[in-house]
Amino acid sequence: MIETLEAGRDAIARHAWTEAVEALTEGDRATGLAPADLESLAAASWWATRQGRNYAGQGVHIAARIGAAAAREEILVSSATLSAAGPVRFSLSEPRSLDLKGVRDPVAAQTVVWRQMG
Repeated sequence: MIETLEAGRDAIARHAWTEAVEALTEGDRATGLAPADLESLAAASWWATRQGRNYAGQGVHIAARIGAAAAREEILVSSATLSAAGPVRFSLSEPRSLDLKGVRDPVAAQTVVWRQMG
């Protein structure tokens, strides 16, 4: 896992966006990512889009708006994404309704409790 994470960080530094998305996504599947690495994954996904990759559309728009609605070090995920992802090994907050710019209907989202408190 550490090698994968380092490879993703190295790819970010080299602006190898697609490589970074692949490595960080693998790291996220293996053990999850800290907020800074999740932010790097989001940025790499955006830059990969700018390179002509298939990261576009309403889903990307909604994900970006949800990310912008999150507080510092908060992982906020749509309830629809959580439903599609299957079992999650972290605790989740109760769903809350978000009114997102450019999205007609409110979107349900939940906070992922990614670290132990106390």
